[in-house]
This record gives sequence, C-alpha cells and structure tokens, in this order.
Amino acid sequence: MITLYRQELRKLLKKQSTWWCPGILIALAVTFASLARVNAKLFPAKALFNDNFETGQFLVFFVMGTAAAMVTMEYQYGTIKTVLTQSYTRGRSWSVNG
Repeated sequence: MITLYRQELRKLLKKQSTWWCPGILIALAVTFASLARVNAKLFPAKALFNDNFETGQFLVFFVMGTAAAMVTMEYQYGTIKTVLTQSYTRGRSWSVNG
C-alpha cells in the first residue's frame, strides 16, 4: 500500500501545477496581509489573521483540482483500468510488509 502512495506522490511532484498551488496561496496571504496593513478599516488584520488571510477557501479548490488532475492523469496514461481492477487488501499489505 505504501508503494501505491509513493507512486501517486511521485506523479504529483513531477507536475508543475503541484508547485504553483502553494506559491499562489502564499502570494494571496501576502497580498491580504499587505492590504490589511494599508487599509485597516476595509481589511481588519485581526479577522484576516484568524481566517488565515482567506486562503482556506482557495485551498479547498486547489485540493479538488489536484484530485481531478490525478483522475485525469490515470485516463491520460491509460492506467485507470489497472487501478480500478487491482485487488489489494489489507491482509495482503500486512503479509508483504510485516
């Protein structure tokens, strides 16, 4: 089972979009923090800090996009059939690893 996770992680780390998403989230947080410093009435710093500078909402969309990209990659490489029909049980993973 660990091998399957490693394979999926390796595929994700090779994609550029995996690295763009954290960069965009950091840029959004810095932008909102700058706006809070410039205009405290319109962007209250304490409320923005409590809401993680509004990046939580964007994080949900990025996670959904990543999941969709993973499924799309399986179709693109023709491995979706293998993934869906693969018989991998907990008992089998324990006998392999332990």
